[in-house]
Amino acid sequence: MLLHKFEELYQQIRENALNGACTVLILVAADVDGLCACRILTHMLRADHVAYSLVPVSGYSHASALLRALGESNNDIRSVVLINCGAIVNLTNLLPWDRPELTCYVIDSHRPVHLANVYERERVFVLHDEEEDMDEGHMPSDGEGLSGGEESDDDDGGSADDNDDDSRFGAREEDEDEEGRRRRREDEGEYSELESEDELDLGDDRPKDKKTKKVKKQKRSKREMGKEKKKRRESSGESGMEEEEDDEVEEEEREGGNDEEDGSDEDDEDTSSDEDEEEDDEDDEEGSRRSSLQESLGGGSPTKKETGRQRQKRERKASLARRERIEQYYLGAFHGAPSALVLHRICQEVNRDNRDTLWLAIVGLTDLLVHQRVEHAQYRQMVEGLEVEVQASQAQEQTGFEAADGTMVPACEAGRIIADFEYQFMLYRHWSLYESMYHSPYVASKLLVWWSHGKQRLEELLAKMGFSLAQCRENFKYMDSDLKVRLREELDNHHDEFGLDEVFYLSFHRRMHYGAAVSASDVVYSVAALLEAWQGPAGSDTDSAAIGAGGGATGGNAEEEAALADRLFTARFHEAYDALSGRDEGKLKEGIQLAMALQKTLFRVAVSLHDKKAVRNLDHFRWTIVHNNLLSAEDYLLTQPMAISRLAQLMIDVSREERLRQQAVSQTGRVLWKPKPFLIFAERRNTYLVVGVSCPDQRGEVVKHRFASLFRLAADGCKARYRHDGFDSAVLELDKDSATRFTESLFLACDAGRAPRKSRRGRRSN
Repeated sequence: MLLHKFEELYQQIRENALNGACTVLILVAADVDGLCACRILTHMLRADHVAYSLVPVSGYSHASALLRALGESNNDIRSVVLINCGAIVNLTNLLPWDRPELTCYVIDSHRPVHLANVYERERVFVLHDEEEDMDEGHMPSDGEGLSGGEESDDDDGGSADDNDDDSRFGAREEDEDEEGRRRRREDEGEYSELESEDELDLGDDRPKDKKTKKVKKQKRSKREMGKEKKKRRESSGESGMEEEEDDEVEEEEREGGNDEEDGSDEDDEDTSSDEDEEEDDEDDEEGSRRSSLQESLGGGSPTKKETGRQRQKRERKASLARRERIEQYYLGAFHGAPSALVLHRICQEVNRDNRDTLWLAIVGLTDLLVHQRVEHAQYRQMVEGLEVEVQASQAQEQTGFEAADGTMVPACEAGRIIADFEYQFMLYRHWSLYESMYHSPYVASKLLVWWSHGKQRLEELLAKMGFSLAQCRENFKYMDSDLKVRLREELDNHHDEFGLDEVFYLSFHRRMHYGAAVSASDVVYSVAALLEAWQGPAGSDTDSAAIGAGGGATGGNAEEEAALADRLFTARFHEAYDALSGRDEGKLKEGIQLAMALQKTLFRVAVSLHDKKAVRNLDHFRWTIVHNNLLSAEDYLLTQPMAISRLAQLMIDVSREERLRQQAVSQTGRVLWKPKPFLIFAERRNTYLVVGVSCPDQRGEVVKHRFASLFRLAADGCKARYRHDGFDSAVLELDKDSATRFTESLFLACDAGRAPRKSRRGRRSN
């Protein structure tokens, strides 16, 4: 069930916890927005003294195992909260139905929401932002086949007992005799008394003999002749009684002749399927002619009963239209409002919001912007609303207090949130200005810094701004203060000349202790790096070679490796969770240093792929392979989904600007830039991590992608060994031996679904 009001549901969660037991289980996906939403929810529960259990989950197989365990154990869990997971799958099949008191709440930014979750009114509640266009009136209606083309036998939201009942009902219907079926249809008014049973298609799949078909054609010809005689009677004004007697005699003679012909012409009675379809059309036309004739004879419009054939045709059209709406609804995956923002709105409803929840909502929204999951127009709309809240919170803050001697003492600014325009320079507060601009995806793609002339343009921009290279290569915090003040003014004067028209964007930063500031994008890069780092907590570092980098067994005990990987996943989650609190600045700085090292590695790999021309261009997509020796922490990060997706987005941005620039100077008028999805096969120990990224026409747009269905079709088509249970449907883990066959099968799957179709939200899908 879709909801954007949570106050009553939250009251129910608090009432369930009155006995003091742990009644809330939180399952959260390991991404930045999910962690922000999780911190907001735990803040609410702690404020109301509600005990909870927090478990990070790595995929749907992990989450489903935990949900099944609830039905097998005698615990007090009554509320399950899924954060950034669960919306796109049928949760009615995962929840234990022997626990009717168990209720599931879903706060997930992944879209589209599974229709079975939408129409489950009792146990599943999907929370969303009220500004999202998620009206049930615009969705396909409830019923069967809610999973669309991906529906399985037990994925219709019903239990096995329901399916058995349906099959038994079908068996009973087939056992009905012909007379019982005819009486039932007459009672239900499925066909008019003017028609005989032979004229109806009762839906039997039994083969009809040739003689029956010929008899139907003969009766049809008799009806046509009778209508012609009636027309002649009306025109000539002759007596109806005499004509009817003559008609009866002629019909008896024709029937006798037809009976004799039945035995002699059986070899010539074969009719094709095309003729049968023509007969169906003639029956429909005949029904309309009969109704018009009755109106002309009776002088009125009698109530016309719907025939069995017409009813079947109407139901078939309605079923096809509904199926088309369901397929259109599931056509392409995208992201909605960030989960952290949704939970911040909930905090406001229950009066539990503060500066920390507001900051976490800002970081969650920035996460979608950094990873290009939200359009710039939507981001500006949401960030303007947050700016109003920030200004309201600043108005309530105390700027200082007066001492006993009358001196004004300024208040501590730690934790204060400031709305301001941010530069499109990555981590510039913690890096040098030159390195930040060089490794920024926006500046690198606009100036093409990989080429020698692109680096020269970057240096030319700094020279025109009056910034020496020596100063720009210093850490930003050690630059001259007057240069920091002039930076915005100089960029505003020269950004148009170098094509940096979007070098500023509205964002927020927060004051830390001792006057230091950290922006929302800094927190996103830091937490994302900590989530995918290979080391565990300090003093318990884990060798990446022992893990197998997600590639399965490496000669040791597979169960021990799985347990080790699970412990590492949990340790990374809690490190990132602590870094979000803002109280452990050491963890945040550690993540920032790791993020800078990762960005250098991404650029090194991107330049290598570009120079070696390792990107292969096919009709439907472009793809490449990233080989990895897994010898360092940065190499290990190149096997993780978020890092690989950022590499793919960087390659797309650079390729777009490069092609558009070549197209602008070309004299042939050829279109050199064609947006195509980009796939990266990141090498692990025994597998490839396949990450797909959709390609918009221009920067700032977001298009839907169909990687979920295409990946499964391709992998099943080539009978590859794969795992596709992550919360991001554009990520697939594939066996190394199946990579070539998978690529060929994926090309064929894209070729089969080449027909363009408009998405429901007006976005193009690729």
